[in-house]
Amino acid sequence: MSGGLFLAGAALSIFGQIQANMAQAQAERENAIWLEEQAAFIEEATNRSLAIYSRQADQFEEEQMGALGASGVELSGTASDIYNDTLSSISDEMEAIQRQGFMQKREALLKAGAATKQSMRLSSFGLNALQAGGTGLTAAAKYKSATK
Repeated sequence: MSGGLFLAGAALSIFGQIQANMAQAQAERENAIWLEEQAAFIEEATNRSLAIYSRQADQFEEEQMGALGASGVELSGTASDIYNDTLSSISDEMEAIQRQGFMQKREALLKAGAATKQSMRLSSFGLNALQAGGTGLTAAAKYKSATK
C-alpha cells in the first residue's frame, strides 16, 4: 500500500512540475510578444522625436539665417563659424536621438529573444522528461529507504 502512495505522490509531483513549466512557458511567450510590441513602439517614438527635432532645428536655422541677413552680416568668418557650429550641433543631436532609439529597440528585441528561448526550454520534452525522471528516482529512493 505504501508503494502506491509513493507512486501517486511522485506522479502528482511530476504533473505539477510539468504544469508549472507550461504556465511559465506561456508567460514567457506573452512577455516576448509584449517586448516585440515595445520595440516597434520605440522605433515609432524615435522617428517621431527625430521629425519634431528636425522641424525645430530647421526653424532655428531659418531664424539664425534671417537674423544674420537682417543685420547685414555676411556668412563668412565668425558668422560662418557660428552657423557651422549650429549645423554640427543639430547633426550631433539627431544622431544621439537615433542612437538612443536604436539601443532601446535592440534591448527590447534581445529581451524578447531571451523570453522566446526560455519559453521553448520550459515547454521542451527534454526538460520535462529530465525533471520527471529526477522526481521518479527520488521517490523510488525514498520508498526503498522507507521499506528497509
